Amino acid sequence: MEKLQNDEKTYESLDCFNRLVDETKNEILALLKNPESMPKYMIDRQLHSILEELNKMRTAIGQFDFYPYYPKGITYCWDYNDNLAKKLMHIAEIYQKLNIKLRRL
Repeated sequence: MEKLQNDEKTYESLDCFNRLVDETKNEILALLKNPESMPKYMIDRQLHSILEELNKMRTAIGQFDFYPYYPKGITYCWDYNDNLAKKLMHIAEIYQKLNIKLRRL
């Protein structure tokens, strides 16, 4: 019974992860459509790369090891108080935890 509850919580967390990724991708796409709204520390190429990594994370989760680069780029170059930066770092944390759980199932 406990394993079943843990599995259900994991899949609920996966659902939340996917919703958060979709929401974040939409924010990034909005920035790319309106470059004037982008802070100076963000660059077009980096945002495209983050979109690709979010897609890879979604594909890799629970299947194989994939370590996104974007958290390093954000840490080194972005304003860490930026809401998008916080959201992307949160996604990376959730991804790491979920990846471990899903690989155990």
